[in-house]
Amino acid sequence: MNAPLEMCAGLRSVFESHSMRTLDMRIVEAGDGFAKGRWLPPDCLLNGNGVVQGGFVGAACDQMMAAAIASAVGTQKFASINLQMTYHRAVGQEEYEVTAQLVRAGKRLAYLTAEVRRGDDLFVSCQSSLMLQGERPDPSETP
Repeated sequence: MNAPLEMCAGLRSVFESHSMRTLDMRIVEAGDGFAKGRWLPPDCLLNGNGVVQGGFVGAACDQMMAAAIASAVGTQKFASINLQMTYHRAVGQEEYEVTAQLVRAGKRLAYLTAEVRRGDDLFVSCQSSLMLQGERPDPSETP
C-alpha cells in the first residue's frame, strides 16, 4: 500500500525541504494519500512554559499533510488555504508520531486530516483544505 520513500519521487520536495529540517521531522512512510512521520521537537521550538509553541505544532501537521497529498498527486503543486487545529494536550519535548490522511480530492480542492500522537495519547488533531494548482501529471509519463 505505502511505497518506500526511495520510490516516491513526488515527495522529494517535501521531505528535503528546509521546514522539515527546521522542525527536525522524518517521514517514515508515505503513499496513496497517507503519510506517517516521527517528530522530536528541538528545544528551539519551546515557548516560555517549556512546551512546543502551537504554531510549530501546526507546521508539523501541515508538513505531514503536504507529504500525504504529494504522495497522491505527485509533482502537482498545492497550497494550504485553511488549517484548523485542536490541541488536546500540551506537546513537550518528546518523540511523537505525526500521521496525515487525504480525505477527499477533487480537481481544485483537497481535504486532509492529521494527528499528533504518542502511543495511545492524542495530543493534536488537525483538518486542512488545500488548493490544487495546475493539472495533475500523467503518472505514466513520470520517470
